[in-house]
Amino acid sequence: MSTLFMSIDSREHARLQTSRILAVSLLLIWICRLYQGLGLSQLMQPIFSDTKADRFYWLLDSLGILNALINFLPVSLGIDILLFVLPLLIFCYPSNRFYALLYLPTIVLYFAAYNVSATHQEHTMVGTIAVAFLLCFKENLRFSTVFSAVRFYSCFLMASAFFWKLGRSSLWQEGQLTNILKVQHSALITDSNNTLYSNWISYLIDNPSLANGLWWAAALIELSFIVGFFSKKFDSLLFLLFWLFLISDFLVMGLHFWELGILSIFFLKPYSQKLD
Repeated sequence: MSTLFMSIDSREHARLQTSRILAVSLLLIWICRLYQGLGLSQLMQPIFSDTKADRFYWLLDSLGILNALINFLPVSLGIDILLFVLPLLIFCYPSNRFYALLYLPTIVLYFAAYNVSATHQEHTMVGTIAVAFLLCFKENLRFSTVFSAVRFYSCFLMASAFFWKLGRSSLWQEGQLTNILKVQHSALITDSNNTLYSNWISYLIDNPSLANGLWWAAALIELSFIVGFFSKKFDSLLFLLFWLFLISDFLVMGLHFWELGILSIFFLKPYSQKLD
């Protein structure tokens, strides 16, 4: 019986510790976004929204919610404040699910409003939504189950990118990365400024063999996450590969996917193993 209680106490401690780590991560992500001027109240007016072919965005738009979120300062400022305060409250009171239940719709509304703003169709915040969903569960077994589900989602997120390339045959196209770099960095390589980064991009474009090698290396990193569906034995390696991919994406493509880094926490054994 004492072993059972020790096991329950250990799992409860792991849940509280994991909740606090995730809450701090959510707070840091939001502080970085505010620093970049990406809060709803910081977006430059007037804002023109574009829901594109997304039915969820259509629904919010037809109800007038998106307009209120984007163009009504008290609402947009309220969202920005809540996304700062709620992670602090989740950290301080990890056993109180109210703050997580309030944070989840708040981050979803921010995600939707930000994405429909002109030129802001991004998906880097999906990790924060997955984490917010997890934090809504306070019972140990359910928390552990959803934790594993988010870990599987993280594996899917990476591995599916490989199969997307494979299905579209872009994986086999010669000079694929070179052509992407020409489009992605057209302004940079035509600029007269001679910087270390512009020289690096120009070097990659002028050396298609190296660019092609990096393209395949990135694809193999994505493919490696299939292992995560069958075993946690290599989670430490997957954690490193996750960040190697994000850093490489920034250095080569100039893409800022740092928010997705919160999903790498699900490959840290000190948390995943204690919750099993």
